[in-house]
Amino acid sequence: MLQYTKINNIDILHLKGSILHPESDDIRAKLEEVLIQEKKVIIDLLETQHICSSALGQIVFMKNKFVSVGGNIVLVVRDEDLLELLEITMLDQIFEVYSHTNEAMKILQNQS
Repeated sequence: MLQYTKINNIDILHLKGSILHPESDDIRAKLEEVLIQEKKVIIDLLETQHICSSALGQIVFMKNKFVSVGGNIVLVVRDEDLLELLEITMLDQIFEVYSHTNEAMKILQNQS
């Protein structure tokens, strides 16, 4: 399930449960929509139990688009399995990964 909130000009995309291939296009569409207005996004994976490779691919694709226009996408993750997945796929080298949303917000607010 995908939910969206906005706090202090930072968009937060909450991904909950198992994120499978059908949600991949929804994630990309929402990030494309956000890119038009804002350039800073937190993807909250705190309530995510599983995320498929297609969804991860869409998030990586959109990270590159955000960076190309001076924006950023960061991840909030605490689940050990998801953290291990990010390490194995080396996505922890591409994304800044935080364990708390407030921590991610502070970092993004300090970025120009």
